[in-house]
Parts: sequence; C-alpha cells; structure tokens
Amino acid sequence: MFCFHFEARLRPVYAIDVQGLSTVAWGVILSASQFISTLAVLMGGWFIDRYGRVKVFIPSIALLGVAAYLFTIAQNFMTFYVATIPVSTCLKVRMAALQVLVADTTPRDVRGTIFGAVRVISSLGTSASVLLSGLLYDVDPTLPFYTASAMYFLATVTAIKFLREAELKHV
Repeated sequence: MFCFHFEARLRPVYAIDVQGLSTVAWGVILSASQFISTLAVLMGGWFIDRYGRVKVFIPSIALLGVAAYLFTIAQNFMTFYVATIPVSTCLKVRMAALQVLVADTTPRDVRGTIFGAVRVISSLGTSASVLLSGLLYDVDPTLPFYTASAMYFLATVTAIKFLREAELKHV
C-alpha cells in the first residue's frame, strides 16, 4: 500500500491550487468519475471472475501509473477529467482484484485475522507514503505524481514477477 498513495491526497490541492481549477469544476470531475468508476467496477468484477485476479490487477496498477503522470500535465477541466476517470476506476478494480486474490489464498478459518493484519500493514504503508508525498510536494508539486508513476511501475513489475493466481481457492 506504500506504492498506492503517493498522490491520492494531493490531487485536489494540485488541481485547484497549482493548476487553477475551480473547486466546483473539481467537484464535478470527482462526482462524474466516481459515478463512471462505480459502473465500471461491475464490469471489472466480471473480468476478475472471467480472466483471473492477476490479469486484472496488473493492468489496473499499470494504468494508475499512466494516470498519475497524466495528472501532472493536465491543465484544464477536460484534461483533469480524462486523468481522473482511470484513477477512480483502476483504484476500485485493483482493490476488488486484490481482495478476491487474498480471499482465494487465505483459509477461511484465519481469513479475519489475515484481513485484519493486511489492514494494519496497509495503514502503515499508506501513512508513510502520505507523509513522504507531503514532503515531496513542498519541494515541487509534481514530485508526488512522478513518484507515484514510478511506484506504480515498480508495483507492476513486482506483481508480474511474483503474483500468481491461487491454485487452491478457499471458500
């Protein structure tokens, strides 16, 4: 989770304070992207079931890296809108694929403990990346987004190398 939260908290600050987007425009973009991504995650769930968790997870994190970069070059309503839709969609689809993969690989009698431990580790990783992204933002507002792109690339390569579908799926 360290890799997945470098730019998340800073998107509205960057769009509004650095690039001059109005708060109303940002609200419209966020609302529309949430609506679109909510519908898209239903299709993502179908893809997860049909093609596999890993085959959906990996492209999702790769597209998040592209979207983080696109956010740095966005300058108006339409370009921020185009950069935000894949972020919202891929975050939801990535999380669904990861949760199903963890559930598949975790025996039912310890699933609550494992998911609890994953949440604790995730929170620690998220806190560390949010702190670091704030420090990077103070140096240059685009640095958290470039770092996020690099971290998504690293996460994609790591997932390609190590992540596999569960051979035995626990129910």
